[in-house]
Amino acid sequence: MEKQFLETKKIKDFTKRCLNNESIYDYKGSIAIIKDYWNKAKTINEFKDLVLNDKRLKDNQGYWELAKEDIQLYDRLVLEYLGSKADKHFTTESDIGSLAVGTSDFKYNIGNLYGDGTNYVIYIRK
Repeated sequence: MEKQFLETKKIKDFTKRCLNNESIYDYKGSIAIIKDYWNKAKTINEFKDLVLNDKRLKDNQGYWELAKEDIQLYDRLVLEYLGSKADKHFTTESDIGSLAVGTSDFKYNIGNLYGDGTNYVIYIRK
């Protein structure tokens, strides 16, 4: 496998930045673990499997960004992570810093200053 992590186009640039950024909330040494997995893996899919099966990395933003590259996997991991706390969830679509509301024929954008893409809304039991 090509060893140039930052040059690969098979993982999104934002995901790579997150995987290389260790915050105070991350497992201490998570960057070293991720680099080790990159060097061990023979394919991108093997790298993803190694990272996403390492429970120590679940607090790392890069873990979740990598999972979001496969939306079905992401949904499963979110529900698994939340366990019985999650009653149900749904997704919203955002565009131009707005919540897109409507149908496939007509959408209206309500500004929320949040950004673009899919957002996950999860109901949590109290």
